[in-house]
Amino acid sequence: MISTQLSLLFDAPPPFIPAYQPELTTQPDLSPELPLAAEPVVIASGEKSKARDIIAAIRTVKAVEHEQRSATREEKQALARFAGFGPVALSIFPNPVTGNYKDASWQSLGEELKTLLTPEEYDSTKRTTRSGFPPKTSPAKDTIRENPEKLKR
Repeated sequence: MISTQLSLLFDAPPPFIPAYQPELTTQPDLSPELPLAAEPVVIASGEKSKARDIIAAIRTVKAVEHEQRSATREEKQALARFAGFGPVALSIFPNPVTGNYKDASWQSLGEELKTLLTPEEYDSTKRTTRSGFPPKTSPAKDTIRENPEKLKR
């Protein structure tokens, strides 16, 4: 009788239990009037267009923060086009050796950027984009701090 009961238990296949069940999560709705994927964002393709988008995004952030309000639909689109300084870093900032810009139009964009940021923000941005390391962090500084004996050699 025991063997009959055991065979009945194993005659049916075991229930399917997946090894991994992803949790279904939803992204918070950051904007009631404009869902994140509602409109495609067109990222500029040329260097100067990217620089203008950077300046527009910074101008937008400054205005929204100053007025202590949420961004409008158009402002959110401008912020979404911010692609970072990487693609234009060597043009929008003056050459660190010569102090010159690529040309007069880049100088105009660079000076406009400088007027939008505080001196601390501008210097921090320039350092970060030139070195690829966050401000106040640099492998050279870390090495010097950790191993001052290496400088004596």
